Amino acid sequence: MITRKQIVTLFVIGSLIVGGAIQAYSIVFVHLGSTLPKHMTDALLQARIFNPTCEIVLLANRKALDTFVDYHNINTTLIPVESIAKTNEHKEFIKKSTLKKIDQRENFWLFTSERFLYLDDYMQQHDKKDVFHLENDVLLYANLAEMLPTFTKYYKGLAAVFDNDDRCIASIVYIHNKKSLRPLSRYFASHASKGKNDMEILALFRQANGEKIIGSLPIT
Repeated sequence: MITRKQIVTLFVIGSLIVGGAIQAYSIVFVHLGSTLPKHMTDALLQARIFNPTCEIVLLANRKALDTFVDYHNINTTLIPVESIAKTNEHKEFIKKSTLKKIDQRENFWLFTSERFLYLDDYMQQHDKKDVFHLENDVLLYANLAEMLPTFTKYYKGLAAVFDNDDRCIASIVYIHNKKSLRPLSRYFASHASKGKNDMEILALFRQANGEKIIGSLPIT
């Protein structure tokens, strides 16, 4: 039976060099709350198996990260969200958001929306580009180094999964560079008082700005 080490070696040899140069990108997970879900490690490990050398980042609350144990040597960069300076848009979102008042699942909708503000904080502070954000229940079966040229060619801003015109399934979101996320952060902040969840806000943002700002990833 092929081992995980052999799988990693195969992908390093066969997939990392694209167009004669190593493609720089990162995979970022965000989880807000005091505990990490049990499946978090599975998602991280799966991403690492198929992307053996890229940076994989987990943004989470410090209390949750304190309990994280890397049994599988996944080599994940752990960043407490408390250590990241908040943008003005993030502060405005916190001040105006009404999601906590209508949320019945321990701030679920608040956190799923606020993750995009933390992503923006992180990308601005660390000057990141070509970021793939995955939700923590998504298992990745692709080497993104092979796909990156397609993403950079066709998506100059953001790209996400929309199952219809009025809803985004943000299971995977591509962010071209730190400037690409600024308009979305401003949109979240300006609509924070409307009580819309992240799936609705992303759809409204696409309707208001078009495919050049946030493209639709294929779902078939």
